Amino acid sequence: MTVETIAASPEGLKGVAAFRAMLAGQPDDAETDLATRRARLVAFAASAPKPTGVEIGDTRVGGVRVLRIDPPEYRGQALYLHGGAYVLGSADTHLRLAAGYALASGARVWVVDYRLAPEHSYPAALDDAVAVWRGLPAGPAAIIGDSAGGGLALALAQRIRRDRLQQPAGLALVSPWADLTLTNESISAKAKAEIMLSKRGLAKDADRYRGTLDASDPGISPLLGDMTGLPPTFIQVGTEEILYDDSRLLAERITAAGGLAHLQIWQGMAHAWPAFGAAVPEAAASIDALGAFCRKRLSENAE
Repeated sequence: MTVETIAASPEGLKGVAAFRAMLAGQPDDAETDLATRRARLVAFAASAPKPTGVEIGDTRVGGVRVLRIDPPEYRGQALYLHGGAYVLGSADTHLRLAAGYALASGARVWVVDYRLAPEHSYPAALDDAVAVWRGLPAGPAAIIGDSAGGGLALALAQRIRRDRLQQPAGLALVSPWADLTLTNESISAKAKAEIMLSKRGLAKDADRYRGTLDASDPGISPLLGDMTGLPPTFIQVGTEEILYDDSRLLAERITAAGGLAHLQIWQGMAHAWPAFGAAVPEAAASIDALGAFCRKRLSENAE
């Protein structure tokens, strides 16, 4: 395992503080109805600048709706799984972030519009991700995921290995939620630093996602699953996250299983900060770093 620590810029810390102030007056996710949370995310996404420099197509792969994002002269491809605690978000709400990854990696990015809980509990989202992976055009492909999408990406990589499908060129995860049991130390230790999430809110969403199954099921909490045979994995996490240990433990367990893991620790950054935009310079820097990892892995696996 290699560990890289990224110092925070004064501008980045100011930007995170501004987001903290903006979110301070909002009720906890556990106290907000799901329809309101979904509408709030849609409104936030709609207020962001539209992606430029890419071509966007709306299509289906493996029977699942996806957005296809093509940067200029793309080489290689990546499947992207968005965050949203498995209960909110869509390919559309995360289009701008996915376009950033496409431009940074030089890859065609397939954004999976997987089904959400509680309308569709586990394993619906994972089944959709597997269906898209099976339906991708031939050639090397990386997998990218953030937050719950990061956990889903890890679960997908484990399913790919189990079913002996074409292996990903690399796995790139941002602030992954990979353990829905919520028992890791950082859940409590970093509660005061966290600005985006809460244990109560995550617990409620975990219940929605797991349905009748236990949260410790490795398909639901892939951090508890088998780490052998995973592709080289790049993990980004901020120091101000209650999910910090999900990333730290994941890197350790991949390494213990004989795999390659690179953990990037971003000082002062909050959960899923790459989505914060221009207000936080580290957002663009983290997207560039993840893109460079994917570009390298796709190039090395090109035929």
